[in-house]
Amino acid sequence: DVFYGAPAGEAIYRGTEISQPQYAGGTQYYVGTTRVAFREGGWSLPLVNRGWKFLSGGQLQEATTKDADGNQVPVSEPINLELDGSRTPDGQVGTTIIYRVNRKVAFSGLGI
Repeated sequence: DVFYGAPAGEAIYRGTEISQPQYAGGTQYYVGTTRVAFREGGWSLPLVNRGWKFLSGGQLQEATTKDADGNQVPVSEPINLELDGSRTPDGQVGTTIIYRVNRKVAFSGLGI
């Protein structure tokens, strides 16, 4: 749902603070402050799919590379992976995975 002009997923609730009782003209009231942050494009986290192991033929394999002598040795940094866990060909960028950091809820319950 749209919240103050922002499409769903672009606003994040940061909390509500309530003051001590206030008095004016014989009436008691409270001041409430609700914090909502907005980010164009949303709050999900895009990450390149990388790992130290990969799937090949349904089997989990250690990622290796050849050293100067042509011997297979463990990689020194994670390798790029496809969505299915297979190894991305050397030199190609890995697949980006979008992680939803926060669950989506309607802001209508805030009453603001």
